[in-house]
Amino acid sequence: FFFSRFLVEECGTNEVACFIKGPATAVENLKCKIVNDSSSLVVDDSEELVSNVISIECSDYEKTIPFPINVAIPFTSHFRGNYREIIVKVTDVNFQSNYLTPISLERYQGNHKETFAEVKIHQLGVFSVLSCLKKETFTVPKAGLSQNLSMDSRILFCYHPEAFSSPAPVQLKIQPIEPSLISTLKARHDMYHSVVSTSALVYVHHPSAQPFNSSVTITLPCPPNSEKKRKGDETEHVRAISATVKRVAMAHHPRALSASVRKNGESLSDTLKLLGHRNKEEGWKVFDDVVIQNVQNGLVSFELNEHLE
Repeated sequence: FFFSRFLVEECGTNEVACFIKGPATAVENLKCKIVNDSSSLVVDDSEELVSNVISIECSDYEKTIPFPINVAIPFTSHFRGNYREIIVKVTDVNFQSNYLTPISLERYQGNHKETFAEVKIHQLGVFSVLSCLKKETFTVPKAGLSQNLSMDSRILFCYHPEAFSSPAPVQLKIQPIEPSLISTLKARHDMYHSVVSTSALVYVHHPSAQPFNSSVTITLPCPPNSEKKRKGDETEHVRAISATVKRVAMAHHPRALSASVRKNGESLSDTLKLLGHRNKEEGWKVFDDVVIQNVQNGLVSFELNEHLE
């Protein structure tokens, strides 16, 4: 096997595009170039590009590449935490994509360690290193299931017995929303002024052919209002939040129902609302008929009777 470093000239300097490991006859017939102009075509929702976009092609189309070969792509190390992971995405000429799990994320350059996503490939194409939301999958048996997520044990999905007529696979992804984003929205748009906090975004995929036979109870962390103890006109505060929910609902779904105010706890005047969508085409909607309860400080719970994405 032969290990080759592919250099590409960018802005007058040589930049390492990738390393390729394979038989000498394969590596010698490969060419690599950086194609960052096509980044918008290879990155989807909730994916973060952390490398150059590179194209690997055969320089002699009469030659056959003896797959598999290994490709190592340098990337910028970002904090991944519990919710994200590093994945290599390979896109072919028809813009069909596959996701590859790296076999290694580090390698030595001389005496110092650098971050490279190394994968074993069976085809050529356009490659990019992405920071993606982790996927968690489990199967709900007919007997029901109470499932805490491994990426955040505070998140609980409780399926009652016979919730599905047959065993049902479930796939989940969690995308936390930074408090700084809420602060930015509140500073730029008056309609968000009364928003206090939000839970993470939950992407859930249930088998669409199997409707719920009974409701699913979902528990999520949602930071409490840190300013709740401040004195003020609580009635006006509730009205402002209710008006905010109405404006957001009308902006995304003109037929959304009016938001009702529900008090939880002795002096709590914040209202909790579920926003979601059944599919991307329909858009976001406020589900006013879903009652959200404070389970304990920082945790909320509600029941869902239909499939939401």
